[in-house]
Amino acid sequence: MEWIENLDEALKPYLKALIKDTHFNKNAFLQAKNKGNAQLWIALATLYKQNITLENKIKLLEKTFREINKEKK
Repeated sequence: MEWIENLDEALKPYLKALIKDTHFNKNAFLQAKNKGNAQLWIALATLYKQNITLENKIKLLEKTFREINKEKK
């Protein structure tokens, strides 16, 4: 993928990691008519899962901090 070499250096490791993550579902996107689109959707789903996981962790931390703050009052 020559176009990756022209990508901003700060983004390259993230893109390469995301591509690597999508290969865990290689059997799925290889069965699609449009393999490139399928791989993009898998990458989006991976990012969405990571986002939801982080949001849930933040909510748990916020709840814990609120409870600790209530105990101190």
